[in-house]
Amino acid sequence: MTHALEFSILGRPRAWLDGEAVPLGRPQQQATLAMLLMHRGTAVSMGQMVDGVCGEAPPSRAPHMIRTYVWRLRRALRGTAGTASGTADPASAPDRDQVIVTAGNGYLIRVDEDRLDAARAERLERQAAACRAQDPGRAQRLLAEALALWQGEPLAGVPGAFAARQRLRLEEQRLLLLHRRLEAELALGRHKDAVPELLHLTETYPLREGFRAQLMLALYRAGRQAEALRVYTDTRELLDTELGIAPGPELRDLHLRILGADPALATPSHGARPPVRAASRPPVPAQLPCPPADFVGRAGQLERLLSLPDEEGRTGAAVAVVCGMPGMGTSAFALHAAHRLRPHYPDGQLYADLRESAEPALVLRSFLTALGVAPLPADPEELAALFRSALADRRLLVLLDNAPCTAELRPLLPAGPGCAVVIAGRGPLPGLAGATRVHLPLFGEEEALRLLSRVAGPDRVAAEPDAARRLVTAAAGLPLAVRSLAARLAARPAWTPASLAARTGDERRRLAELRVGDLDVPSAFAADYTRLDAEHARAFRLFALAARPHLPADAGAALLARTTERAEALLEALVDAGLLTSPAPGAYDCHPLLRLYGQERCRAEETGFQREAALRRLREYEARSPLAAVVALSA
Repeated sequence: MTHALEFSILGRPRAWLDGEAVPLGRPQQQATLAMLLMHRGTAVSMGQMVDGVCGEAPPSRAPHMIRTYVWRLRRALRGTAGTASGTADPASAPDRDQVIVTAGNGYLIRVDEDRLDAARAERLERQAAACRAQDPGRAQRLLAEALALWQGEPLAGVPGAFAARQRLRLEEQRLLLLHRRLEAELALGRHKDAVPELLHLTETYPLREGFRAQLMLALYRAGRQAEALRVYTDTRELLDTELGIAPGPELRDLHLRILGADPALATPSHGARPPVRAASRPPVPAQLPCPPADFVGRAGQLERLLSLPDEEGRTGAAVAVVCGMPGMGTSAFALHAAHRLRPHYPDGQLYADLRESAEPALVLRSFLTALGVAPLPADPEELAALFRSALADRRLLVLLDNAPCTAELRPLLPAGPGCAVVIAGRGPLPGLAGATRVHLPLFGEEEALRLLSRVAGPDRVAAEPDAARRLVTAAAGLPLAVRSLAARLAARPAWTPASLAARTGDERRRLAELRVGDLDVPSAFAADYTRLDAEHARAFRLFALAARPHLPADAGAALLARTTERAEALLEALVDAGLLTSPAPGAYDCHPLLRLYGQERCRAEETGFQREAALRRLREYEARSPLAAVVALSA
């Protein structure tokens, strides 16, 4: 007996067996199914499933939970070949009889392309791309059929980081399909019918220039030239206000052609392609977020980064790595520099926050979509090759923020010598050979006071210079801490630098005073601390507890109850993570605010007995080592 099984994820996840709805269980179980469906035909490891379904801090029993969800899904789908084989328990049925099969330490799902709505949409998109030049009517029908598969927000109600990323990707795919369907309708002369929909789309997505170009063209063809020109004026004002940028080449070119009444803009004959030049002229993405308005200092580091376009003899893309501890302002610095570099890269700028979307394939799909490349292959290596090909002859800037390890970055690096990549993260990424590395140091007192003055107001700082210096001393040169204190003053006109300095003078409450809106120093530390595994997290906590400057590796071994080799490896990894510094070979230190944070975590996660035992081991080591005792006395 053959059973027809279908799945839908372009809306609330649903499944049907022989036309009957299949219950998919609780949201986490649906998230498990969604991961398998989005990797259709490809194995998903247990680690990937735990991360995608349970988040960054999964419970210890997460793998057991995933196996339970798979067992329940198999049971829900028991009307497939597993039931036909007579197996009562789908978890014990042979893998060959299952829709969800075991693959290594994970699973994969076997689903035909036409049985999953997202896969059908991609097939229809490919078919439309193949015929849109010769037969825009058929392309329009195929694209409309693909768009009809969306039934609301994709993966609605499904929790987890993976589902969140897929929702963004699928929404981007829907908007691209809309753009191409409207392009086909304009090619068919249906400009009057397109105007109401384009008015709605430009209101809903005001920064998407492609819809605005289509609206200008449709209005012009409908005899509404003044309104078409007004769309350009409104767009120019909006982009300047929101992002500080000008419209892209496509909009500027269309504006000039409308002003000149270009005959090529007239309604095309049936079957001709529309003169909106998205196909003949590649889109120019402008994805950089707004730069920080109150950026100060870093002159030497900025000069080094701005020299990227002038490097001679380069055979590949220029790559710069901006690194520093949490709160050091690597993102703000990289973004400020990227906006300064924009004029050197007229073919556009791409941006990705890799903390939000660390999967290279998802980032590549987003980049290629922004570049107007379609159709897109499913294989990650093919995506990377297509990305390199698309940028081979372009001068384009890529900004990768909150960068993880080097291996995850390599697919995102263009090869063309006209391109540049700025990477912001914690460590120097030594695996990227030939990269320019910019290490951001702590602010000196002058830089910190300038930032405090710029945010809080120069008059308030000048009125109490001693109190202002006490404030920046409490911030210990950390830009985020200075900005947080300055923002508190700006938000409290009745406060003075002296009153806030009194609140930050007590170390026990200092971190609590460094929270205002999203300028939250403890949260910035926590974002990196929670990414550590258990052993590295404990090493950081105990190091902070010890409160020793220039702690040598063998002292760290005593503190952590590890061999010297293992202790040094742990401490070096914490240096790479930006949570410790290494002022000299084999010696380690910690920023004062990070030390306070680590001590808070130590009190929360270590028992009193464990804390005392660690300190006792360190004191015993120092008693045996005169040099270590000198270091301890200087703490």
